[in-house]
Amino acid sequence: MNKATKGAIAAGAAAVLLLGGLGSYALWQDTETVTGGEINSGELNFAPVPGTANWTETSVTPNADLGTDPSTFPIVPGDVLEYSTQYTVNWAGDNLRATITADFTDV
Repeated sequence: MNKATKGAIAAGAAAVLLLGGLGSYALWQDTETVTGGEINSGELNFAPVPGTANWTETSVTPNADLGTDPSTFPIVPGDVLEYSTQYTVNWAGDNLRATITADFTDV
C-alpha cells in the first residue's frame, strides 16, 4: 500500500469518528411544559452620610482635628492623616460582601 492510500484511509477513519460524535440515537423522547419561576436579585450599596467626613492628624498627641478639608494643613514627613466618615448601607439578599478602598489618584 502506498502512502497516498494509507493517508486516504486514515482521513476517512477520522471523518467517521468525528461525524459519529455529532448526534445520538435515542429510542425514547418526552416533552414537558414547565412554568417559569421568579428570579430576584440582591442589592448592596453604600452612601456617605453628609456632614460626617473628617480628617485628623494622628501623629501628634493629642490628635489634631483638620475638619473636612485638609488642603490648608502644611503636612511634613512623618505626619499621619486619618480620614473617617459614616456610611448608610442598603442591602437586600444573603451572602453579600463588600470592601471599601481609597482611591489616591487625585491626592
